[in-house]
Amino acid sequence: MATTLNFNARIDDDKTRIEFRDETSFINIINSKDINIVKGDSNSIYFLIKDAKLVYIGKTDKGFRNHSDKDFDKYIIISVPKGVDISYLEYSLVELAHSLGIILTNSQNPTKPSNVSLNKEKNADDFIVDVRIILEKFGFDFFKERKYSRKHRLSTSEKIKEYKNYKIITIGGRMTRIYINNDLYDGNMQEKLREIAKDAGVDFSDWSGYKRKGTVHFAMELMKHLP
Repeated sequence: MATTLNFNARIDDDKTRIEFRDETSFINIINSKDINIVKGDSNSIYFLIKDAKLVYIGKTDKGFRNHSDKDFDKYIIISVPKGVDISYLEYSLVELAHSLGIILTNSQNPTKPSNVSLNKEKNADDFIVDVRIILEKFGFDFFKERKYSRKHRLSTSEKIKEYKNYKIITIGGRMTRIYINNDLYDGNMQEKLREIAKDAGVDFSDWSGYKRKGTVHFAMELMKHLP
């Protein structure tokens, strides 16, 4: 089913501004390392980009960092519309990046907020779909779904576990990918891992403990218990 998005775009030498027609949000693609070009975006998600590849995901609820320690050549600011929780959005985007094998330079992974309503979760998930479509149209396809290849070269830090039609891969203790019938899964990683555990009859009663430690830790523990 085709998706139709209405937006206005203004393209300058140093910046591309994309505005949603319903004025709920905008996206700024800025061709500079000066992270202070855009100010006043107190409720935004931002990506640091290097050679059209995503290297960092952050949020501006506590202001911008200059990121002088990061190697990037442009950044993308995405204003968060009303009805979308910025912390849940950041968490979901980082999980999505990890599920696609993107290695981020974030020092810490955000945890899933516990007080976000199902409606706000759906709003965030729908917004991510729109953002992915728009960014891909402007040449940023790092969130594009890719199929798992049997020719995929495994590094020594990768661990793989196959269960039924699932393939779980952890890389260097830093990220997790799940393939279903060799198609890369890009949804909520923790929920899918819990679903696999339930299907396999693996009891993780103390789920909260694994949740605090993160998705990769839970995935690696689950892999040990899968038949």
